[in-house]
Amino acid sequence: MHTNETDPSTSRPGTRERLIRATLDVIYQDGYDQATTRRIAERAGVNLQLIQYHFKGKEGLIAAAQEQARLRLMTLLEPAVLAAPDLKAAIRAGIALTWAQARSHPEFMQPDLLLQIRRASGQAPGHDLPARETQTDLARLLDQVRSRSGERLAVPIDPFILLMMSGTAGLLMEYRISGDAATIGAAFELLAERLEGLVLGGLEDGV
Repeated sequence: MHTNETDPSTSRPGTRERLIRATLDVIYQDGYDQATTRRIAERAGVNLQLIQYHFKGKEGLIAAAQEQARLRLMTLLEPAVLAAPDLKAAIRAGIALTWAQARSHPEFMQPDLLLQIRRASGQAPGHDLPARETQTDLARLLDQVRSRSGERLAVPIDPFILLMMSGTAGLLMEYRISGDAATIGAAFELLAERLEGLVLGGLEDGV
């Protein structure tokens, strides 16, 4: 469906948000490679020119969708993680909320968005990647909890976060493919247990 928004300068309030939401929906349903600007504009019900007007093209629109997904995840996780009494509880709370969000709003929990899409095809892995802001955010939250609780990790924080994110991303991808909530839910529980096993006792325990 198209609207009469043929003049970008007169786009209605909320157009930008509709385009971002449409981008998330189209990428989830059709995949990144099939998420054309025309398909996104049709899904949002706006003129194609508005993507250029609001985002300077597809790359800017995808970046805005990534940021929306990241902020949605952090808004969900931050209060629960910081309210946890210790690091193990924080890890379990974060994984449980991630799994709950994947079931209720899967369009926000796409690994290629949260882990960042490599925008320049044909380049070596790692080239042209934006900052791994999700990884930085999670490290900041867990650092605050472990600083308060006096706990330590058996491995450095960066590999720990990478392990947690890659494990979560793999399960989210499998859930998208299989839709097997029972099996994936059990796997999320197992992931939480394995990560908790890397938490050492507090400083008062002499660790």
